[in-house]
Amino acid sequence: MSDYTPKKLLEQNKFPMFPFYMLNFADKDLEKFEFDWQEGCAKLAELVKSGHFEKSDAEQLIVDSCTVIDKAKIPNEKKEVLKKMSMFDVVGVGPDWVEIKRQKDEAVRQSAIASAQEALSMGLTLEQAAKISNLTVDEVKELVKQSETA
Repeated sequence: MSDYTPKKLLEQNKFPMFPFYMLNFADKDLEKFEFDWQEGCAKLAELVKSGHFEKSDAEQLIVDSCTVIDKAKIPNEKKEVLKKMSMFDVVGVGPDWVEIKRQKDEAVRQSAIASAQEALSMGLTLEQAAKISNLTVDEVKELVKQSETA
């Protein structure tokens, strides 16, 4: 990955690798990293505008890129938010889309928590509750701990 820029990844049709450019952050000069990222976002916008790339596919790349940003250890949260916003601008979505996605993610999480709590109330083990709810065993343990303190 370190040999590629986001623009090169898009030009060479290596779309699934685009979000993982963020993992190169630690090895890059910040200004060069920002330049490469903005150049990649501009290329993505160009591909969407020209019809060579579906808007929904670009949105998925953005979602995937945001996941990588959230999981990576990027030291400056303000820069992180700016990167995300530049990606949202590429496909013509803005803060409303961000809020909708956040609400959807929260609804999925609440549903998983409810599933885990129901499984536990039925006497299932932590491991079984985790499997049913798609939570980790540690997350289910935390739920148990929270319910005991409430």
